[in-house]
Amino acid sequence: MSLEAQRKAFDELTAQFHDARSRELRENLPSPPYSETLATRLMAMPAADADQLSVKLRFFALELAKEAEFGQNPDLRLIPYFASIQRDCVVLLRTQMPDAPESKDL
Repeated sequence: MSLEAQRKAFDELTAQFHDARSRELRENLPSPPYSETLATRLMAMPAADADQLSVKLRFFALELAKEAEFGQNPDLRLIPYFASIQRDCVVLLRTQMPDAPESKDL
């Protein structure tokens, strides 16, 4: 997938997430797609740039806030979100620093 196609897919999924979240807040029994499903799909997508990484960080923060609001510890559902963000940070850092020495620790 080209970088531009990936950006468009990410942006479309972000819009779908916001639509679903709005619908869930307004309706008692909202119809699919559900925001949680869309968030999982979005978080699994690689971030192509810092803006997309920022979106993923905000979604992660929202999900953590929801857990805290209900007095729950972050559950196993959020671990892959964190791992995805971590992967994106490493990839984007390597893109920004192409002459940096390779590190097997990353």
